[in-house]
Amino acid sequence: MFMSYLPKTQHLIIFQEVVCCGGIRAAARSLGLTQPSITKTINDLESTLGVELFVRNNVGIEITDAGQLFLTHSRYIIKGLSRSVSELKRIFDNKSVEVSFGFSSLISFTTLPKIVNQFRIKYPDANLVMQEAQLSTLLPALREGRLDFAIGTISPDMPIQDLNIIPLFESEFVYVTSKNTPFSTCEDLKLLKDTRWILPETDMGYYNDLYCWLGVNGFNLDKVIRTDSVVTIYNLVAYSGFITVLSSLMAAPFGANDFSTIPIKDKLPKAKYALVWYKNAYHNPAVTDLINVVLNVAKSTTEDNSHCIN
Repeated sequence: MFMSYLPKTQHLIIFQEVVCCGGIRAAARSLGLTQPSITKTINDLESTLGVELFVRNNVGIEITDAGQLFLTHSRYIIKGLSRSVSELKRIFDNKSVEVSFGFSSLISFTTLPKIVNQFRIKYPDANLVMQEAQLSTLLPALREGRLDFAIGTISPDMPIQDLNIIPLFESEFVYVTSKNTPFSTCEDLKLLKDTRWILPETDMGYYNDLYCWLGVNGFNLDKVIRTDSVVTIYNLVAYSGFITVLSSLMAAPFGANDFSTIPIKDKLPKAKYALVWYKNAYHNPAVTDLINVVLNVAKSTTEDNSHCIN
């Protein structure tokens, strides 16, 4: 009897597509269905749940608070079903399994190739879904089950009590600009107050702390551009005279000689990187194996760097 009150999986998929597309007409085009059928599905879903998922107005539809809550749970349900199907196929039909994980740009520039190569030895046909972003951007996907785990910087102010956390390593951060700018040899940070800055976009963690610190110390935050794009950062630093803050391991991307580390006397604090995942998440064997690969690669890389220093 209870099962008759549960929404159908297809209803969840259609609901998510309406949210993603921002309207019923766009969702119908995306799914190859008719607009009336999409409307009926949403009406049936709202009837089943007993709440309004969308508010209809003259410009289209707007998701309600109840709809937003249901969206979070529906995404986790669909992701869980997808994982179950992938796991069953892998075990019983020798099919590939899907693993989704996120990471900050430092991982892309350093250990990601080694991580992928080692994982592919055991899972050559695995479907790897990867997302590069700041950890603050990845947190919703972790909680909704769209990512199995993530790697990024952590700080005490971050709301991560519901996550498992394994510290990986620390990284030194430096001020970076084009070697052609007049302040590329500057040693006093105060002299850079009126220059143009570009930093990764985030509302918590290392870069947010840095952004707030610049404001407290008299920097003109109106001149600070914030973006999710590492490519944009490199381009504006190289060709428009901007300053940024990056891990020292990213100060010369792909061997480029267009960049210069500014020798500021006051050193930046190191960033702490960790591997995190939602405490209630289910990890299939492939995910567990990939996590172990990440831990082993991080350990060996840290040991290698330590030997180089010594």
